[in-house]
Amino acid sequence: MTRLLYFGRGGRILDSLLTGGCTQVDSAENADVVLVETYDNEALDPVQRLTGTITLVREALDEIEHLSTPQMIVVTDHSSINGHQRNGTSTGAAIDGIHGFGSLTAEVLSRRAASLGILTKVFRIHPSSTEEAISKIKSTMVKTNHCDDYQVFTLGA
Repeated sequence: MTRLLYFGRGGRILDSLLTGGCTQVDSAENADVVLVETYDNEALDPVQRLTGTITLVREALDEIEHLSTPQMIVVTDHSSINGHQRNGTSTGAAIDGIHGFGSLTAEVLSRRAASLGILTKVFRIHPSSTEEAISKIKSTMVKTNHCDDYQVFTLGA
């Protein structure tokens, strides 16, 4: 049974993991996996808007900084790559507004977990691919690939 420390607002992904046999715990000391599910709270104030992205990842990192949690999963959306590319480029970050900035920063902050020796996976998901994402997240939680300490998966349109 996977012990899960969750940061986010809850919903389909968390519910599915708990229904699938994960147990939610209240500290990283007791967790096998730390799951951060970012979200856009659509606040008008830009600083408040970033609480659903940067603040969540920072809280998770503060929790795991001095512990040996084996795995961290960050779930975000496509807003870090959905904006307009700079002229002359076709790859890389393309932030879509303040939420996209927050999502990109959450992705970058999650690299800190990898630098601490924690297997870190980032899932950029489109709302239409939530079921696929849940399946891949569950698979990732079961199979730990020690070759890649940091991976980003982009799912959906």
